[in-house]
Amino acid sequence: MTKSKLLFARLTFHANPSDLDLSIKKTLELRKKSLLGVISYSMNPNKIILQEIEEMKKKEKEINKKEKQTKKIILDDWSYIELIRDSRYYNKSLFKFAGIQINDNTIFGKLGKNTSHQYNVEDDETEDFRSEFIESKDFCYFLIDIKSSIICFENKNTVGHLAPIILIQDAFNALHRGVEQIEINLITKRKSILDNTESMKKITKISLKLSLPNPNSTPLSEPMRQYIKRMNADGMEMDVNSPKGLDMGFFKAFFVSGIALAEEGYGKVKVKGIVEKNNKDQGIVIETYNYPYSVSTDLSTFEKTTDKEKVLLENIHNLEELLEENKDE
Repeated sequence: MTKSKLLFARLTFHANPSDLDLSIKKTLELRKKSLLGVISYSMNPNKIILQEIEEMKKKEKEINKKEKQTKKIILDDWSYIELIRDSRYYNKSLFKFAGIQINDNTIFGKLGKNTSHQYNVEDDETEDFRSEFIESKDFCYFLIDIKSSIICFENKNTVGHLAPIILIQDAFNALHRGVEQIEINLITKRKSILDNTESMKKITKISLKLSLPNPNSTPLSEPMRQYIKRMNADGMEMDVNSPKGLDMGFFKAFFVSGIALAEEGYGKVKVKGIVEKNNKDQGIVIETYNYPYSVSTDLSTFEKTTDKEKVLLENIHNLEELLEENKDE
């Protein structure tokens, strides 16, 4: 049996201001309901996303040629260029949610992708072989823990790299536009990112895109959470750069806390710098999503679906404990 690679990501919800004063219990109930509007056997995620893309195209036509040359079309943080890329993705592959199991604080299910296989079969009429296409659904399991806002999913190439979080995010934002938006970021390995950063001869640029944690942060990411909160902001985007090299002695504590927040799935960090290789300076780019936290397991060894669900939830709980133990090293 082949082991599955489990990846993890954090769901960050951006709701209208009118929803901010709700109790935690009510907030979790609304998030669960919003997610189930997308994660449903009766839902056609491709259709709703492609409809959103068509709406974007209509808006694009309303902008004159001069503006097109200098202005991107933005709708709820979706750029037109990104949606054009996604339209090809969703026209090429047909996705389907199935086997959805709903509990108090979890949503468990499968995401399938339509796959066409070509076979050579016997043809008695022609007494020859002929090609025949047979369609099937490759699928992966996923589980969302509403309370922690963490999703654990199988990352299968046959379904698509990161397909569950890409599809859920795009379909959710298309369905709930104007009411609530969601951002899903991989939970990553901070130590790997810091080790690679420290190996740089000099760092020339750091880009941070971070969200205010929901529901909470860890001791290492708390300074960054407090920084964002004191600004009365939902998140923060920052670019710092210097061709001569950044002074990391001054910036390091801030940077490490930002990396920790990104590690926990509350954003992304990108670092550009110079490394020495074969006695020559070489440019390098490090991005958090290239260092995902992962676990290998063989879900096929569990016959009952409830056991598969239990394994995914246990892995989420183990990850939460690991993140909570994070300390500055």
